[in-house]
Amino acid sequence: MGSSVTYFPFAKAEAYGASKAGINYLANSMRQSLAPKGYTVTLVEPGFVKTPLTDKNTFDMPFLMTAKEASDAIVKGISKKKNRIRFPLMLILTLKFLSLLPVKWQTLLTVKDV
Repeated sequence: MGSSVTYFPFAKAEAYGASKAGINYLANSMRQSLAPKGYTVTLVEPGFVKTPLTDKNTFDMPFLMTAKEASDAIVKGISKKKNRIRFPLMLILTLKFLSLLPVKWQTLLTVKDV
């Protein structure tokens, strides 16, 4: 289980983002190693999903999804043997767009006291 957070750096999410980036690498490596044996590796990269854990967050969670919506997307992606399952699309596109901005602009957007 990865995260869409790896597409764009967020202040105060260093350890979380780094661990999810590591999962990304691990899944990609395992995919290469296991493909010759007929195994499929699917990396799930969700956005924000409403759970008891995210209920404790004190920051905005754009495009928040229900656990049912998230599980439906995961089941659909696994049934299609996708390499990656990313959702919601608008969050993924937004983060990917923001990642193309100069680092100085990214910092201005994400750090409130710069």
